[in-house]
Amino acid sequence: MGPYDAEINDQRRVELVNRIAARLHPNRLVEPGFWAYISLSNIEQLASFADQFDRYFAFSRLSIIEDTSWTKTLRIWTKRDGDAEDKIETTVDAGETDYRAPKYERGDCLQTAPIFPDSLGNAIGQEGQCDLWEMLSVFWSAEQLTRWKSVLAGLGPDATEVPENLFTADPMIRGLWNKGQFAPKPVQLSANRKQLTVEFHWLSHHAYARKRVQTLPPPPRNLDSTDRGTLLFDCRAMEIIRTGHVITLTTEHPDTLPLPSIDLLEMQWVLSRLVALSGAADVSKEELDSPHERSACDSGN
Repeated sequence: MGPYDAEINDQRRVELVNRIAARLHPNRLVEPGFWAYISLSNIEQLASFADQFDRYFAFSRLSIIEDTSWTKTLRIWTKRDGDAEDKIETTVDAGETDYRAPKYERGDCLQTAPIFPDSLGNAIGQEGQCDLWEMLSVFWSAEQLTRWKSVLAGLGPDATEVPENLFTADPMIRGLWNKGQFAPKPVQLSANRKQLTVEFHWLSHHAYARKRVQTLPPPPRNLDSTDRGTLLFDCRAMEIIRTGHVITLTTEHPDTLPLPSIDLLEMQWVLSRLVALSGAADVSKEELDSPHERSACDSGN
């Protein structure tokens, strides 16, 4: 199954998006971040949005579909760089370590990469976080957002630095992840919390370009590499990592050396795909801040 199959094969979603499109000129193009959100949103939240959109004045509708804030918040999500080089540490006995420090088996040139990025800060309520939660609240349920927020709050003041929020990866892989080139989809956490299964998915690069609201997310152009041909290799299985590749993470000490949070991985799965579809990773701040020039109605594909 592709990264967008569950959404694009949902007939109710198609009907709701068509309802939204019916309120716009046939050639009207929408902001890429907005298009990404409605393409992947929670279906009940999308239904609620469509009901409200029906009641808005035309000016309000245009303000919503042209607002670059949809992409600006996604752009912040891609900034995971921080001080990663200082976080590489070797594995030590769980009984002798502070569990809040990232302790992983050293490989060649490994770095820790936060799931919830440093750029959004550790404290719930920081400005960048507020903007992100506000945008997500339009298209994802309060219950789902509360679950994600609760996990972050439960990790304490150093939430971005604890094992539940960290992966270990080669710097190149970390860079691909930041740019929305791939996303791990959480599948299952074992009852004893010692084994976490994720599914690897390549995501195609999309330029920041306005689209018709009914445009369906296309499937990835490649199932075994980035669009430019970068391959990843499973050294243990001696095989190329393709879309659908299953990766199993394990720990012998789930309390002191916990696995990444499956809830934060779920949030990452949503945000990584939004980033990929919107083109948020590569668009500049200047482009997002510049006014969008349009005629009486946009035209395009």
